[in-house]
Amino acid sequence: MKGAILIRGPQQRLRSLPVYTRGVATHGYTSHAGTPGKPIADLRDKLAFPSYENCPGEHSIDDRYLRVQGAVATRKRHWCYFGEVVDYMVFGRVHLHVRDASGRVVLASFYDDEDRGSRYLKGGRLQKGDTMAHLYPFRHQFFDGQVGFRMESTNQVKIIPCTLNDLRLANDKLQTSLPITCWAPGCSNKEDLQLCNKCKTARYCVPEHQTKAWQRKHEQECQALRELSWFLSRDWTTFKSRFSF
Repeated sequence: MKGAILIRGPQQRLRSLPVYTRGVATHGYTSHAGTPGKPIADLRDKLAFPSYENCPGEHSIDDRYLRVQGAVATRKRHWCYFGEVVDYMVFGRVHLHVRDASGRVVLASFYDDEDRGSRYLKGGRLQKGDTMAHLYPFRHQFFDGQVGFRMESTNQVKIIPCTLNDLRLANDKLQTSLPITCWAPGCSNKEDLQLCNKCKTARYCVPEHQTKAWQRKHEQECQALRELSWFLSRDWTTFKSRFSF
């Protein structure tokens, strides 16, 4: 775009090592029957979390997501798009270029009445490699021919400070049985394990093992596990009332 101001976040987020506490994993996921179990939702569910191509179009009735009642189309289930921010610019409003799990890069532009997305530029909240979550998106074609999303509701968009790959890896871990041993590499201790105080999921036998795991992988994993809790603890199959961030 001619005259656009290209902005990238050069600073790197710093995450402190969390303390850990006694107890069992308290990620809060339950089965459909309400008993403790794996998450209700799965990030790899292509209906609940569609790629751009699988999102409904704004000028058609997609019966996977909508039902027609008289002359009105209403939602019959929930859905959310995830796309990693590969670039962004400011030209009257904030424009993101986001890439979904299929590899498709599309434009996502803020058309809300609040601040046109500028809130995400404050304090380094938006950086390349973050992931945008967008509730109830419809495929849109802009006047210049580009395709993507026209985002009008501020409470339906969330910028997550994790890569899409980190979120999917954490999701896959939660979909299986979590380790019953210390999460530090090479440790098989099952006794007197204590929880990571941030994600409430990882467990360690001694502080030194927590430090070792944090340095190797858990720093990124911890953030992803926390961010996923909101998404994976909800039933996306039936629409009763609108979700919002």
